[in-house]
Amino acid sequence: SVGIEHEGFVDRPQDLTDEMYAASARLTAGICARYDIPLDREHIIGHVQVPGTDHTDPGPHWDWDRYMKLVRRAATSAPSGGPTSGPSGGPS
Repeated sequence: SVGIEHEGFVDRPQDLTDEMYAASARLTAGICARYDIPLDREHIIGHVQVPGTDHTDPGPHWDWDRYMKLVRRAATSAPSGGPTSGPSGGPS
């Protein structure tokens, strides 16, 4: 599994910014492309959904529908070098 941490608190919806959603979606799309992980909620889950966890994130204010749309959009709009390439087109 891969865990992505977001800065903020689950009870503060103002911490979930447009920039956070967009950056996280790009990162998730890149990881999914690199490791051939399906772009669905069965494979992209919150820490709260991991069996045996005591985490509560991303919390009740996380908009999963919005997030998954952003992830899918990021996956289809990746540069020709792919989501895992650096600014020069080579590996990051």
